[in-house]
Amino acid sequence: MSDSHSMTLRVCTRCKQSKLLSEFHRHRSQPGGFNRWCKVCVKESRPPEYAAEARVRTAAWIAANKERAKASYWAWARKNPESRLTIGRNRTAIKRGARGKLSAGIRERLWKLQKGKCPCCGQPLGKDPHIDHIIPIALGGTNTDDNVQLLRAKCNLAKHAKHPVDFMRERGFLL
Repeated sequence: MSDSHSMTLRVCTRCKQSKLLSEFHRHRSQPGGFNRWCKVCVKESRPPEYAAEARVRTAAWIAANKERAKASYWAWARKNPESRLTIGRNRTAIKRGARGKLSAGIRERLWKLQKGKCPCCGQPLGKDPHIDHIIPIALGGTNTDDNVQLLRAKCNLAKHAKHPVDFMRERGFLL
């Protein structure tokens, strides 16, 4: 969603709270192109079995429309490369037994926070920085925004699954 949508407010007709447009589902036939109820109210209004039924309906549609579903997914993936990567990272972390979930847009927030510099070597991050778990998942680290940083590809590949203190000692930064 563009920045203008994330900053515009709308009042939910169910809970009567003023919320950002990003907290409403898009809806073509509604005034302004967004649902009248916020996402929270929509979710609360659905019966508990709704999510399971929706997954079944979606799976059935995908099975019946494989080529169309595949084309639709790849069209979305081309438009949303960062979201696609974040979803993949979260899935991998779950498989490895890590708790937590990285939020959308984490790469951009880290870039701004780190001012485009690698925390290991101080050089510019370059074109394709890696998201690194500060405490590696293999050592019990979490898959949360507060446990990740951007590293230059060279630094991240050298760090691998080492504890950050051990890694920085190897580089001569810590005693």
